[in-house]
Amino acid sequence: MRRKSAVRRLLFFVLVIAGLGAAGCDKKERDSHDHDHEEIVGALLVSDAEAGRIDIVDLHDGDVVSSIDLEGPATIYPTAHTYYGVAVQTEEGLVNFIDTGIEIEEHGDHFHLHVGEPELLGFELFGTTPVHFVSHDGWSAIHFDGSRDDGIDAEVAAVLESTLGDSEPEVLFFALDGPAHGAAVPAHDNKFLITVPNPEYVNGVPGASSLPIGVNVYDEFGFVLQEFADVEDPDSSCVDLHGEAVTGSHYAFACGADFGVLVLTYNEVSGQFTSKNIPYPAADVRTGTLIAHESKGFFVGNFGTAALIKINPSNSATDVLDLPADQCGFVFEQDGGNEVAVLTVDGFIQVIDSNTWTIEESIPVTSPFSCTGIRPRLSAGPGVAYVSIPEDGTVVEVGLHEPEIIREIEVGGTPGTMTAFAIKEVQH
Repeated sequence: MRRKSAVRRLLFFVLVIAGLGAAGCDKKERDSHDHDHEEIVGALLVSDAEAGRIDIVDLHDGDVVSSIDLEGPATIYPTAHTYYGVAVQTEEGLVNFIDTGIEIEEHGDHFHLHVGEPELLGFELFGTTPVHFVSHDGWSAIHFDGSRDDGIDAEVAAVLESTLGDSEPEVLFFALDGPAHGAAVPAHDNKFLITVPNPEYVNGVPGASSLPIGVNVYDEFGFVLQEFADVEDPDSSCVDLHGEAVTGSHYAFACGADFGVLVLTYNEVSGQFTSKNIPYPAADVRTGTLIAHESKGFFVGNFGTAALIKINPSNSATDVLDLPADQCGFVFEQDGGNEVAVLTVDGFIQVIDSNTWTIEESIPVTSPFSCTGIRPRLSAGPGVAYVSIPEDGTVVEVGLHEPEIIREIEVGGTPGTMTAFAIKEVQH
């Protein structure tokens, strides 16, 4: 492991991207604002699916206020507690960081958000096949898959988000034992949960999967503290791992159809993780994507192609919800996580009540499409979802609390992945 900036800086959290405004008020406070108008303000970063460009939309008026050129098409992600976007360019082997220019102005009991001039940071990361990105606990972790054909092992870079504004941000590097399509999750107390490459794949066994077999716990100095990769024990491994999420002290990893979901739970007193397996409720079906919301004590994942599964890590309960069509992405809305928006291939947004686990509304947003190639993408904001429509050069903003299409934003080009840095601001 290599490390830049040996002096550790105190972590500070600017604020959660979309957790402020009226969403944080109790009922009495909300009632007192009934005469006011809530407006979503902030920035939407939109990655062009064909060109190396990020367009920045001011959500106040829906205009593209700036564009940033990259080396190639990128998948865009948010940092969880700062206003930096992360552009992962897999084909280019490059990860860039974008200062959105957002500033927060405090006014007693509320905030105002201002969108300034975005900037591409000079700091960047290079490696072979960067794919999975996770922001948690003040760190941004990028897993570089490496290449078996080229003899390049996987590695992980973890960036301390509070230092991104420095001339030399603090970065930790973790070298892994072979290539893998894996992931790394920053955890409590500067620990990191990093997937373990499949030895059979590393050794060139024909037909072996590039997906990991489990997770190791590392400290910030690169030492392995705990291992959860015993393939003979489903409570302590995760064969064919793909998909990860965090809620509270629970860290979930989706495993192959024969294994279920591996949940690691952190004990702050002992500083150790315990593990258990939550089996899938049906055979020959697996989860490959997991999401969570910080205010909810459960995970949501796909269950095959045309259903979602709700997973409670505390009591191991699961609940499957069938969808009217195959899904092509799903997100928690960012106010309080009370809705999950699902983009289905028939061109609809399915609005799901995450508490009752029922479909509240189906909203048509685009024509039917396939989940392969350049296609509509889904992202979330406070009480809303955003759907990119590549063939139209537009992004559709969809209300989730009161399901409806709010507006269509002209972006141009071929909009692909997006991420919103936004809050609800009360307009008096």
